[in-house]
Amino acid sequence: MRREVRPPYAMQLGTGSWALQPGLVAQAKRSRNTVGGQVGGVFRLGENGEGYRHGHRQEATVRFMHEPTPAIALTARLAGAREGAISGRDPNIAGPVPTADPENYGGRRLEAFVGINLAGQSSFLREHRLALEAAFPIYQDLNGPQMPRTWRLILGWQRAWKL
Repeated sequence: MRREVRPPYAMQLGTGSWALQPGLVAQAKRSRNTVGGQVGGVFRLGENGEGYRHGHRQEATVRFMHEPTPAIALTARLAGAREGAISGRDPNIAGPVPTADPENYGGRRLEAFVGINLAGQSSFLREHRLALEAAFPIYQDLNGPQMPRTWRLILGWQRAWKL
């Protein structure tokens, strides 16, 4: 009889459990400057059917935006996160890889972001916005052997419709 083996925890399609995801956002604008922040988290409500639970996650972000013109916004932000390790163990997740050990998940990170937003002002571009943001790790304390983050580049396009 062969034992069923499942891929490591990070390769599962979901956590298999219920979670609360509360958050709070605050923002203040004065002239061309905006300051804001948000805090939130993911709080797991129990183990899944396989006998383990992903760790709770807490996140906080502080951001600043300056609009030299209505079409351009320069942004800067700090984002921190803390996530607990997986508790419990799925007996069918095993193998000689670090991702099969539930203790090798979670940790703490702090990242800095700088970016620019370009907002269309006329004709068909009026409802469009293009955003470019670069992220750089400042601090990382990860549980066990995990891949640390390096710099990232994020490009986004947004279109808003008026109802």
